[in-house]
Amino acid sequence: MSQLFINLPITFLAIALLTIFLKDSLKDNAAQKPKRTDPPRIWPREELSHYLIND
Repeated sequence: MSQLFINLPITFLAIALLTIFLKDSLKDNAAQKPKRTDPPRIWPREELSHYLIND
């Protein structure tokens, strides 16, 4: 039973450290990634013709 009381805090500490580390690394990746500034592409009518209903 005493082994459980030793292992539980160590486990919680390890999980907390991992989440903090992963959060920081995810923030770093998001900061390095440039945001898209190009406008969305407008598709020509010919490429969309099979979606249109011909009256």
